[in-house]
Amino acid sequence: MFDAKGGERSVTFSTTVADWTLNVANTTWCTASATNGTKGTATVKFTVAENTDYDNRSVSVTVKAGSASKTFTVSQKCTEALLVTTDKFELGREGGTIELEVKANISYQVEVAETAKS
Repeated sequence: MFDAKGGERSVTFSTTVADWTLNVANTTWCTASATNGTKGTATVKFTVAENTDYDNRSVSVTVKAGSASKTFTVSQKCTEALLVTTDKFELGREGGTIELEVKANISYQVEVAETAKS
């Protein structure tokens, strides 16, 4: 699994029956250094772009040689995020209720300053 920053990793495999082809499912964030080769041992480098989304992602990769095929998954973690709708609220003298929408894919805590609790 890749972290959100992306990077490069290599996969080595062998085919003994026939030349091979490699297919990365339709995506632009993961690319392979080669999509075909001759039978024998091969190493293919996968390059994964940074994941700026807030969801993990994955893509299927299939290697075929003759009638044989093998599929594996390349996965990448998401960007850690804590999003709030606004960072400032103004209330009248009489006070009131504040509703704050939080979107997060990490654990978080809410704290109210001691001077603001009354």
